[in-house]
Amino acid sequence: MSVTTVRLQAEVEQRLEAIASRLHRSKSWVINQALSEYIEKQQLEQEQVELMNKYGLQKFNELFEVTA
Repeated sequence: MSVTTVRLQAEVEQRLEAIASRLHRSKSWVINQALSEYIEKQQLEQEQVELMNKYGLQKFNELFEVTA
């Protein structure tokens, strides 16, 4: 595992500490979980954009059964 330093706004730090305490986990664990979920979501969204660009909006909607 590597080490990365981030600067957090005071409110974010307080909320992070509260979540970590409630879960009985370290702040690092909470941050790792949150970033993993965020990265996964971004990758899925990027794949959807690429499919939409490749096949067009109508075909994308058909593939993913998107309804208005």
